Amino acid sequence: MYEVFDGFMEHETWYAGHDLDKARFYTALSKVVSFENFHADNMGHYMREKIGAASIPTFDNAIDGLVSDAHAIREYLKLGL
Repeated sequence: MYEVFDGFMEHETWYAGHDLDKARFYTALSKVVSFENFHADNMGHYMREKIGAASIPTFDNAIDGLVSDAHAIREYLKLGL
């Protein structure tokens, strides 16, 4: 399921938080965030494994932000507003 983020992460600026990068992330997230078995922390783990982010603080910090965004969006969707 988390492979949906591969296209987003193939862009060399994925971690920089540019508007187009955020749009690519949110587009990918929208495809899986409502799945019962989606977990933002698992998404982050997948991303870290995919690019070896543990050894690159800039990437690791960017993934932390994406995980936070995914948690917030998932919680918002659960509210059903």
